[in-house]
Amino acid sequence: MAQEIVKGEDVQYPIGISDLFICMIKTKGSSSIPPVYDTKIWRQPVISKLKVKGNGKTVEKWASNKLFIRVNRQTQHELSLDYVGLPVALLDQMRGNKVVNGVGFGTGDPIAAPEFAVGYIAPNSDGVDTAYWYPRASLDAAVETDYETAKEDLEINDVSVTIQASTLQNNNLLWTDLNTARAMDKALTAEQFMSTVIADESDLQKLIAGLAPETPPTTPVESGGK
Repeated sequence: MAQEIVKGEDVQYPIGISDLFICMIKTKGSSSIPPVYDTKIWRQPVISKLKVKGNGKTVEKWASNKLFIRVNRQTQHELSLDYVGLPVALLDQMRGNKVVNGVGFGTGDPIAAPEFAVGYIAPNSDGVDTAYWYPRASLDAAVETDYETAKEDLEINDVSVTIQASTLQNNNLLWTDLNTARAMDKALTAEQFMSTVIADESDLQKLIAGLAPETPPTTPVESGGK
């Protein structure tokens, strides 16, 4: 039987990047308990550029002088973020800064890195959106900050940070993503997807269950009498 040839119809392509989403983790998870997230999600329209790099590795298994299987695995994504600016209150939480009366205290003591969920919306052509949640992430410990004198021609420089996203301990989840071009039993927008951290299938089901029911189409009634 001849195989079906599928033409490349309805192909979408990236056309930029939208807002950044940050939600701090209040209680870290374990192998049996998911993390507890803050009730506040910070939404910031500040992204200039975002580069995502995974640590994926491929292991090959040979048997009987033939390639038997190829196994792929990735456990971390590195997010290189160039942004305009972020609220200092959010940065203090992300960095784990101790603040007293407006003064931050940074020490050389080893501390557990604060963890948070990070996400973003990437618009595509034809009105399609791709939205991502990384449910467990932290700032890279290495800090590099550049200050430059003001010039006659005003120039606003970006700030750069590196975010390390890793798998959750309770379910090994690295990321979740919604693409609005995919077939869905219940229509879901990128805005709705980003309204809560999606760290498990149960989170998705709760989100869908809480959506307003769709209004069924009405049939117009013809007016007039006998």
